[in-house]
Amino acid sequence: MSERPQEAFKQREVQATRGVKLSNDSSKVAKRARDKREEEKTFEQRAEQLINEQNSQLDAGLQIAKEFLDAVRSKVLPSNRGTLGDGHEKMLRDRFVALVTALNNDPNERFDGTGSSFALKVIMRVALLQRDRINELEYRLQELEKKVSRLGAEKASDV
Repeated sequence: MSERPQEAFKQREVQATRGVKLSNDSSKVAKRARDKREEEKTFEQRAEQLINEQNSQLDAGLQIAKEFLDAVRSKVLPSNRGTLGDGHEKMLRDRFVALVTALNNDPNERFDGTGSSFALKVIMRVALLQRDRINELEYRLQELEKKVSRLGAEKASDV
């Protein structure tokens, strides 16, 4: 008699689970895996967007710095520049300030003041270029003064 209830129990167990179909969609493990894949996809998209933004800012910064240094190196006199040249310089200054402000307010940057650092680098470069230009002009002026002194001394001795 003890064998029969065990057989009956085994039969019921088999019959009870025979038609059940489990879906992985409702599984906690599957849900966690799906959530993880979505998080990874979102992370990848955000990382790509951030890299594109940084590359865009870098390109804009390089372009503005190049134009700014070209304007500093320009030997055109202010009187010869005209309204078009003045307008270009104003636009360049405005773009420079806008980029510095954007870099300073970028929430994705690790360090505060990135824009200010960029501006300081460009301005220091300009200051050094101006120093070199002034030194060259001063040297040439001293050489001309020496030549004038020599010519004046030669003329005085000829008279």
